[in-house]
Amino acid sequence: MTTKIGVRGALLLAGFAAFFVGIVRADIIYEPSADTVSGISMQQARQTFQLLAAQGEFARFDGRYNPVPIDEVTLMPGSLRAAVRGSGAGLDIHCSLLFRDIGRISVYDVDQRQYPDWPPYFVNLLGPALPDPCKQSFHFHHLEDAKGFANAVYVLAHTSPTDLAGQDKGSSAAFDEVARHYRSRAEKPELPEDARRYKIQAASAIKEKRYEDAIALYEKALGIAPWWPEGHFNRALLLGDQQDYEDAITEMKKYLALEPKAPNARAAQDKIYEWEGNEK
Repeated sequence: MTTKIGVRGALLLAGFAAFFVGIVRADIIYEPSADTVSGISMQQARQTFQLLAAQGEFARFDGRYNPVPIDEVTLMPGSLRAAVRGSGAGLDIHCSLLFRDIGRISVYDVDQRQYPDWPPYFVNLLGPALPDPCKQSFHFHHLEDAKGFANAVYVLAHTSPTDLAGQDKGSSAAFDEVARHYRSRAEKPELPEDARRYKIQAASAIKEKRYEDAIALYEKALGIAPWWPEGHFNRALLLGDQQDYEDAITEMKKYLALEPKAPNARAAQDKIYEWEGNEK
């Protein structure tokens, strides 16, 4: 009886190993460390996480590659969804528990000879509250994006919940990093669904002349997607109309940082000059 169980167990283990190798067939090419993230602030990590999460593909495995939008999945109840969709910059004390639970972060190089249809790089997160890493991963088409995502998660995993919730959301250095990532991508990320909802509601508020509500709704959308140029532009115009010139100038500068070569860039810069004159 013992022998039969042993043979059966060995076969099951062999089958699982074949399943695992068949799915992941890849080598670890990068793991973040304290040295590699030494120049990345928590705020930069928070916004980089958002931007790259929106650009990547989240895959769950059932024997084949099944990518799904990252903002449509949950790693554990309420956690990653809160991280991507939450208020402000998308991270709060509750969802920080997910990051604190991550023990190992690895970037893999997919064997494209075996899996030519897969994105070439993916990131696995390992922690006691996370599902088996061979069952899900974050896929990217560019190595720098995969490494950037891994670095951002590493910083968030080593940030206290209090610091994670209490940092200044208006950090210019953090936004500069978000803008740099956005400009470098040929294919721009789609607006997350919750941000789109606020966009539609803001447009409706404008039609009904509820301008203060529209300003607040654009702020909510930008809290989820700080890399959304149109949101910054529209919010800037609304703030200018409400004579809040300081904030209007800040928003328009963010628009130009994201889209410096936009067809209306000259008009946007001139609007900044106009508001600067009105501030005096």
